[in-house]
Amino acid sequence: MVQVTLLTAASTAAQVASSSAPLWGSLLQLAGTLAGSLGGVWIGAHLVARREQLAREQKRSADALYLAVTISGILESFIAECADVAGDDGTCRGQKGPDGELTIQVATPSLDYANIEVVWMALPGALLDQVHSVPRKLENIQRYLDFMADNLDEDRYFADRQRKYAELGLHAAAISVGLRMQVGLDPTIDSESNTVAWLKEKLSERIRLDKAFEDQQGVWVAASSTPASTVPTEQQG
Repeated sequence: MVQVTLLTAASTAAQVASSSAPLWGSLLQLAGTLAGSLGGVWIGAHLVARREQLAREQKRSADALYLAVTISGILESFIAECADVAGDDGTCRGQKGPDGELTIQVATPSLDYANIEVVWMALPGALLDQVHSVPRKLENIQRYLDFMADNLDEDRYFADRQRKYAELGLHAAAISVGLRMQVGLDPTIDSESNTVAWLKEKLSERIRLDKAFEDQQGVWVAASSTPASTVPTEQQG
């Protein structure tokens, strides 16, 4: 009797286990399907995001290249104009005007990016700031010289004008080089141009002359501030 009962229980357990097996198999199959689907979705989304990022990077590089070519060309023309002003001493071939005065022979250059169609955000922030510093410095120089025209003698006005534009030309040249190298171009458009070398030489000469002038001014000020010696007069009896 006991043996019959045990056999019956074992048979029942086997039947239950046999009936549960398909359920667990279905659950495992469903889990595998879901995991595969989610993995496929994630991989697909990742690939799409990667393609979009690559497209953005390629566009940014193309925009930066076009900007560098365009702006460096404008800056190099501006640098040459600054050199022309730096060489203007107010005379025409070394001769003053009929009235003996110095007059401007070379007009001041202009620089405005307003109508240039480029993607400025393609540049790093620091370089973008430097590019836009050139027209701001030009405006400051023009205001300074307009003010000093009424407060300096002619020689000093033209000396200041030459120095300011030599400095501005070199500043613009450094930015043009940085801009071109940022996108993998040669440092300058024309490797045979000697404009920058000439500006450096002109600025060095101008600094030397200004130093000599300041030293001479110091001598004159010292001489004029020395009290004249007094000779005591004899008292009349």
